Amino acid sequence: MTHHPAPLAAAALALILLAVPATGPAQAEVKPVAGGSVVVRKNPGHAIVVGTSGGDGRVSARVRVEAGEYEVSVACPRDVPCALAWVGIDGRRLTPTPRGAWTFPVGPRTGAVTLTAQVVEAPAAAGDGRGPDCAAVFRDNRERIEALAAAGRADDIAAVFTGAGCARPSVEIPSPSAAADPRRSPRRITCEATLLPPRIRCTFLAAPRDAEPRQAAPRTPLSRE
Repeated sequence: MTHHPAPLAAAALALILLAVPATGPAQAEVKPVAGGSVVVRKNPGHAIVVGTSGGDGRVSARVRVEAGEYEVSVACPRDVPCALAWVGIDGRRLTPTPRGAWTFPVGPRTGAVTLTAQVVEAPAAAGDGRGPDCAAVFRDNRERIEALAAAGRADDIAAVFTGAGCARPSVEIPSPSAAADPRRSPRRITCEATLLPPRIRCTFLAAPRDAEPRQAAPRTPLSRE
């Protein structure tokens, strides 16, 4: 699953960048973060990692796109709270949404865009100032996710993550018709998660071999002497 900066952390970062003058002794120190994976996701649709920030926190990549709405996010290195300081598309800086998301539209005639961004250390906000732990979101909600998968509710599974501030994952679940096949005995569904790209994959648990009913061995009649 992909780490997003928490909305409060992203908002606090934006306020710092806007409120502090670009020069002078009062300038806030913005620390670049190396190793942040910048993710572009089509909404709705798949997500790809387009680049990893270097020592200056910057990323530049040519990204193939198709018509639709896209969102840019960052997966922070382990134990380093981070956020996107800015995002540019074809040389134009984006303005984040009120919830701190970086989005951009793509028209039908655009086949690729040049994305630039900088990953920086996120300021402390509510709590510890870190983005959501999307792996923990999966662990804490796994039983619910598997129940939703059994009911064929892929959108509701995705909402578990977006509601926690994580990127919307792609969701792969068995078809409801397969789960309800009357020719099969009930089978439990199990789900696994990957962070990059964010994906939830749910499958039937393999039936144990010893689940087949065993026939009792024929009894040998006792002989009387």
